[in-house]
Amino acid sequence: MTGDYHSVLRRFSAVLGQLDLQENTLLVTHGGVTRAALPQLCANAEIFEEKRVLHNTGFALLEPAENGLFTCAAWDIIEHLS
Repeated sequence: MTGDYHSVLRRFSAVLGQLDLQENTLLVTHGGVTRAALPQLCANAEIFEEKRVLHNTGFALLEPAENGLFTCAAWDIIEHLS
């Protein structure tokens, strides 16, 4: 992704908006893009104040919330690396 923060946020949000929320979906993104966009798209954005690192191949688990937002249910899941 190229462009400024608002462009990245719009593009990330557009992809999430195309998802079928009744299905489990895996998105593969650049960790920096994910880390930058999710605080704006998650109802529980305060979680990102203390959870800053998203390791390479780390997972973030999102669940649908109200008003088109998501809840970050888990951040930086790395158990699969063990």
